[in-house]
Amino acid sequence: MLAQKYLFILLLGLGSGEKIPLDDFVYNDSDLNIAKWRLINSTINNNQTIYKLKITTLKWFDDSLSNNSIWKHDLYITVPSNLNPNNPLFYYIHSAEDDLTDLGYVSNISNKCRCITITIRQIPNQPIKFTDDPSGKGRVEDEIIAWTMGLYLTDGRLKFPNKTYENIPLLFPMTKAAKRGMDLAINFLKIKGYNFTEKFIPSGKSKRGWTTWLLTAIDTRVIASVPIVYDIINWNLIIHDQYMSLGGRYSFALEDYFNQNITESIDSLEFYDLRRLIDPLSKT
Repeated sequence: MLAQKYLFILLLGLGSGEKIPLDDFVYNDSDLNIAKWRLINSTINNNQTIYKLKITTLKWFDDSLSNNSIWKHDLYITVPSNLNPNNPLFYYIHSAEDDLTDLGYVSNISNKCRCITITIRQIPNQPIKFTDDPSGKGRVEDEIIAWTMGLYLTDGRLKFPNKTYENIPLLFPMTKAAKRGMDLAINFLKIKGYNFTEKFIPSGKSKRGWTTWLLTAIDTRVIASVPIVYDIINWNLIIHDQYMSLGGRYSFALEDYFNQNITESIDSLEFYDLRRLIDPLSKT
């Protein structure tokens, strides 16, 4: 069971603060025509029905930024035969790894909790090649986040005017894709005729844990959340504390951010603006 493998921290009531730019991006429906689902197959096993869907969630800029503007995902929905329609939906935000072990853990939760479970994969869509990246390589995970942070802090304002530069940080499309995944899952379940509550408990590891924090902050359907691994909240303070506690060094986990000079910018006004966009505490 997933709870046996990870230490869970339950968060309640984070999304009660003022509106932030992330809200504007996530709830901008100018690309809503892209949000679609297609049923691939369904299986009945172990007193539960598992649906596999292919979904498209959003458009993030165009080829002026990267080669990966349209985001697509696998979506797995598990409905147990002993479903209690009053129980919230457990929503697991997964990466693009080939290892599907977590899917089994999440499906097992369905029977034990008598709830619908949903897993969305390919958060983020990766690898991503950025148009202005001289290396020309396909970046993944923290490499992508660090690159988009660096672009925001340097040339982003010039290349993407009229406030659209605020949408550059990768956590923006990651959060919107997660939210759209919830929307599409609800649409599918209603068409299938299931009786359920539209309340969610999202979870995810690492960058998906960060996304879980942000989704909790901006979506009122989230009643609790379970971010795993990621615990860098209040970026400026945490990074300073880490540097001091490690004797003037940063953890290996921040290597990609160090390589993009993000760690050198944490006391700048530009980084303050960046924190306002992607630090969950900006919503409190």
